[in-house]
Amino acid sequence: MNRRSPKLILLTLLVVVAIFITNLFTGEYFSHALATGLAKPLVAQYRWSGWLRNHLVSWWEVEQWMDQRQQLENQVRDLQADNRQIPELLKENDFLKKELGVARQRNLELELVKLIEVTSTGPYRTALIDRGQDADIKPGMAVIFQGQILFGVVQESYTHSALLWLLNDPRLSINVRVQAANVVGRTHGALEQGLFVDLVTSQEEIKEGDLIVSSGLDGLPDALEVGAVANVKQVSGALFKTVRVDPRFINFLPEDVFVIKKY
Repeated sequence: MNRRSPKLILLTLLVVVAIFITNLFTGEYFSHALATGLAKPLVAQYRWSGWLRNHLVSWWEVEQWMDQRQQLENQVRDLQADNRQIPELLKENDFLKKELGVARQRNLELELVKLIEVTSTGPYRTALIDRGQDADIKPGMAVIFQGQILFGVVQESYTHSALLWLLNDPRLSINVRVQAANVVGRTHGALEQGLFVDLVTSQEEIKEGDLIVSSGLDGLPDALEVGAVANVKQVSGALFKTVRVDPRFINFLPEDVFVIKKY
């Protein structure tokens, strides 16, 4: 028993040492192999994750930038539209101021209307406005713009519109006078030639450039601007002069006009 004990102890020590060395070697090798085997996939995954993150951030930034650019473009378009409207608003404001001033001075009741259609060719000269019986507009009412320039006279009134005869319509005739002289007459429209003033005698003084206004003798308000004398002809021995007038409204293209409802 005593002889066998040292051998058994030695054998046991050898086994323990062998196991220790084996565990040590296999453990380090396994750890190294595991680290080596996983290193490349982990590095690759890390790099791919970084690339994806960077590109996602870049895409988000691009989308944000495009949204901001679209907002700026919309703001620029709005500003440009506002700037284009400024002259029109100033023009409309000036237009309304003139009419309001005239209305206050002369105690006029005006109705603001829009021109729907103007006929400037053919045998007649007419216009259609967007108010009629709904605004108590009646035949015989004068239509003005730019202060007190006479545009035409209402001839027919419908439910939501009305028909005007313009000053150069051959069917329209109104009583007029020379603003700076005691000369009266009656007009008749002459299409492209404007209009003529009849009943001006050869003894009466009238000249080119004289301003012709309404006389107020036929139901229209007095002193509405009709036009300027363009030509005066006098035939020897004739009782009356031939007086041609360029109507004031011809020089304008109004979109809005006023109907004088009361004066």
